[in-house]
Amino acid sequence: MEIETKLIWKETIKPSSPTPKSHQKYQLSFLDQRAFTTFIPFLYFYTSNPKFSDSLKSKQLKKSLSEVLSIYYPLAGRIVANLYVDCNDAGVPFSEAEADCDVSQFITNPNPKNLEKFLPRDDFKDHCLAVHVTYFRCGGLAVGILLSHKVADGLSLHLFVSNWSNVARNGGSGNVPLPKFDAAYAPPLDILSRRPAPTGFIEEVVARKILTFPASEIAAIQESRGDPPLSRYHFGNVVFVSGVEATVGDGVAKLMWNVREASKALDASYVGGLKKREMQLEEIRVQVEASKVEERFLFSNVCGFPLYEADFGWGEPDRVRFVGLPYKNMAFFMDTKTGDGIELEIKSVELEHVILSFIPAVFFYPSNPTIPNSEKSKLLKKSLSNVLSIYHPLAGRRVGNLYVDCNDAGTPLSEAEADCDLSLAVADPNPSNLKIFLPHETDEFHDLCLAVHATYFPCGGLAIGILLSHKVADASSYLLFLKTWSAVARNGGGVPLPKFELAAYAPQLDILSCQPPPGLVEGDVATTILTFAAAEIATLQERYNSPGCRRPSRVEALSAFIWTRFVSATGAISDPDQMCIVYNAINLRNRADPPLSDHQFGNFIAPSTAFVRAGDSGVEVVRKVREATKRIDAGYVAGLKKRERQLEDIMGHVRASEGVMVKMFFSSLCGFPFTQVDFGWGRPARLKTIGLPFQNLVHFMDTNGGDGVEALIQLSIQDMEKFQAHLSLNSKL
Repeated sequence: MEIETKLIWKETIKPSSPTPKSHQKYQLSFLDQRAFTTFIPFLYFYTSNPKFSDSLKSKQLKKSLSEVLSIYYPLAGRIVANLYVDCNDAGVPFSEAEADCDVSQFITNPNPKNLEKFLPRDDFKDHCLAVHVTYFRCGGLAVGILLSHKVADGLSLHLFVSNWSNVARNGGSGNVPLPKFDAAYAPPLDILSRRPAPTGFIEEVVARKILTFPASEIAAIQESRGDPPLSRYHFGNVVFVSGVEATVGDGVAKLMWNVREASKALDASYVGGLKKREMQLEEIRVQVEASKVEERFLFSNVCGFPLYEADFGWGEPDRVRFVGLPYKNMAFFMDTKTGDGIELEIKSVELEHVILSFIPAVFFYPSNPTIPNSEKSKLLKKSLSNVLSIYHPLAGRRVGNLYVDCNDAGTPLSEAEADCDLSLAVADPNPSNLKIFLPHETDEFHDLCLAVHATYFPCGGLAIGILLSHKVADASSYLLFLKTWSAVARNGGGVPLPKFELAAYAPQLDILSCQPPPGLVEGDVATTILTFAAAEIATLQERYNSPGCRRPSRVEALSAFIWTRFVSATGAISDPDQMCIVYNAINLRNRADPPLSDHQFGNFIAPSTAFVRAGDSGVEVVRKVREATKRIDAGYVAGLKKRERQLEDIMGHVRASEGVMVKMFFSSLCGFPFTQVDFGWGRPARLKTIGLPFQNLVHFMDTNGGDGVEALIQLSIQDMEKFQAHLSLNSKL
């Protein structure tokens, strides 16, 4: 059954007393830095208490939250990069909603997908905490909590909720034990910017299943570590991951023995060693090695945590639900309400695939009456097989963030038939609808290098959707592969061979497991496409031209225009001196000395970082972007061979992000002859892309005629609404 909720109130709850200046920077520990980049989601369901109206519950929750935030002051701040929390009393998002159902169905056997509707739903990226309260028509209540795993583990979440409910019941914070905020047990590692989930776990769309086991089926073990043990009031991430290698044929007894032995290794000396930089680097290397294992499973539990004691004054919760983290192959244990049984939530991959780290593009080809679809299918398959013998890494599988196993495992190729004409798909202005023309319905995408999907239209047209992993190729290499593949399809061979040598120009850094694009934030995005005619671009080039300087290029002029419109629309310009960052993707091949061949396959791009002020004019933005681009020179490229330069590059991105709230990343395919990709039945009528799943990303490409430019713009949903409203009020230019 589909559950509907209606938002009725939103506000920000701030601490009841200001945080002292001496406490306004809360340093993250090494374990915080390594933690999941998501939120810990918990739901507390309460049945009706006739002594408390919904309005009274609302007042009590808000007042007590404000008071407890004076104790847990970091939770009212904002996370800066992966280094510290700015305890600036910015506050905690607090929202309220009404549900059109009774609370009872969520206490018994709810659909796990429906549970997400009772959690905070906005984009909280740098927040530490968010709260959402839902009032049911029966008088019941759900309190949904998101606590950033960057600042807390499961025990710390329970500690916070326990103290919050204590304050709510007893009317003040005087009798609440104070938490300890101390990263000294595991000092932060300076080169870490942002870590993914431990042991190589990958964020994906997952399917959930909850199982309940009675006490008769359970045996539990609990141990305390550290010498002396840390206080139970120690707030933060104090969790470790023990790893066990196992084979499919291992029996239960052997597996249990190995798990216990691995847990014993996490002893007091291990905990003490986390203060040493060498130990921290070794931990990261171990995690990289673990990511090479094809199948991994993570078990976690909060059994023994008194979660059901969260009484805000109207009684203990009737059900506590852990909604889960968005990672596959996870099992999460928690006590049943009676305490004598255990609930187990299992997560596996859902068939619906979310494109995260692939470059997506769809080529639309009009009908060619001389070549039926059956012949096109045969030609695509045969030529793809032939070209994979040349581009052999693309038929392999990625192992962690280290190498491609060129094992000839192959490239998935799927085919479908559409129930509409090609013209409708080409004219569709919604980029999100392109997903149906891309490869999907496979659970192997996390380590694939390439996937292809062909869609045949009733009119005889064809769409070829291609996903190429951004881990192995940039746009230049994408084009190189497509030109070779289409030439093989047309002519059967005679193509220049690619070179796989780029790792020699920028050797891998052993401590890295995954480095996201600098300054970009993953999350829900809204996408729009703006098309600029040649005359409009010329107007902007003239507008942003500076006397005595080279006229702005098309991309420079459009970047300045979109940036200045963005800061005006979102209100960032209200603080004209606010420091912002404009990134641009730079192809390094022609900046090396001597320049590298265009046939060098792989990723050889770097972002230029331009520091601009929100109030800068378009002319000033063009100037600063050019200066930043000039710094990406031959010396920069040569320095990529040195480990010290690589570490400095990472730290540069971390430092650049500190305190900078407004960033935008520009990338361009203008001038890339993608429309020349002819497999033998003519050139594509249209090339479309849906972009990558990041906010504040702008992607330029030529229009079909080549004299105009399309800008695919991705912003948060809220910022997109403001941006489009601003354009409509002020006309496009």
